Order: sequence, then C-alpha cells, then structure tokens
Amino acid sequence: MSQQHPPGFEEIIESTLCPYAQKALVHVLPFLGDEPVDAYFRRIAPEIRRCVGRAEADGTDAVVTELPVERVGSTPEQLAPVLWAWIKEIADENSTYLPRTVHTRWRLTVAGSDVFVAVFTPDFGPRHARYTPDTGKVYIVLQPDSSFHHRLPDDSSRVRRSIRRRFARAGREYDTTRHEAERFLPPRGDEEPAAWWEYSSKEVCR
Repeated sequence: MSQQHPPGFEEIIESTLCPYAQKALVHVLPFLGDEPVDAYFRRIAPEIRRCVGRAEADGTDAVVTELPVERVGSTPEQLAPVLWAWIKEIADENSTYLPRTVHTRWRLTVAGSDVFVAVFTPDFGPRHARYTPDTGKVYIVLQPDSSFHHRLPDDSSRVRRSIRRRFARAGREYDTTRHEAERFLPPRGDEEPAAWWEYSSKEVCR
C-alpha cells in the first residue's frame, strides 16, 4: 500500500475535479517488464484479487496498473483487447463470460466484490474526464465498491451528482447513462465505445 504514485498517475490525481482523489489510498502494482503483456497480467492477477479481497478492511480505494504506451498503444481501439485480457485474469468466474450484447445489469466482480474500472490514456485529450497528461503511460484503475461507501456520505447520490456537475462545468462531462462495461473504456467523443468484451486471448500477445 502506498501514497507514492507513479508520476503520471500523480498528475491525474492533482488535476482531477473529484474532491476525494487526493485522500485516496492507492495500491500501485509492480510494473510491466520485458515479459509479454498477457503473462504480466497473469502474474499480477493474484495481487489484484488480494487487494480487492481486503479492500474494505484496510481502506483501499484503488488498485493501479501502469502500462507503457509503446507496448499497449493509447487509442481506445488499441486498448480494448488489452483491457479484455486484464479483466479475464482478475474476474470472478461469474463475471468472465461477456456476451456480444452487454447486459444492462452486468457488473465486474473480483474476490467477491463489485468493482469499477477506469482506463486513463493520453489519447483522450485534456478535455476528457479520463485523460492522463503522461504521454508515455496508460493507467488502468480498479476501484472497489467499498471505496465509494467509505469515502462518500450516506447521501452518496447527491455527492456523485455534484462531482459530475464539476466535470461538466469544466467541459469534461462523462456519460453515466451507458452500461457499466461501456464506461470502463469510454469513447473519445460521440463515437461508440470500443467493445473490449468482444476480443479473445489471441489478440493480446505483445
């Protein structure tokens, strides 16, 4: 557990409009070495599951995976199969099957807990809610549901609406009407989200 974040992720925290981000307790995962990306995901998956499993007890707000753009790309289309491979390794058995049509009620569960995932990439640009100014890195951020309950007051829906208004006023509005899976890796603009759930393991061996 660390408050020492990768420099690029620190920039995300400092520039975000979410008032809770700078207080977040973040677990930063070991970085990707020379191994294939899919092998790296298999290596870090047990640690991710351990972090989520004890998140409520130790107050973990987020688990961060840092990936180099030169290895995984930076566009949503390039990152879609990468996200699929990462989720495939960490998901509980009841989450791993994702049909071609996303179910409205689908949630990603890890170690028995619902989690939310947000991909940050420089390709989104500074007006996007998921932009990172670190042009050499992409960040996959996993947030356990316990973090929302821990950080937000009882009237969490009011606070969430307030935070979303902050982003909207800053021109960084994000769409909360889409299915959960589509919000993990949102589009850059008005196009459709990259359908990461439609990929297979053959497409992530870099």
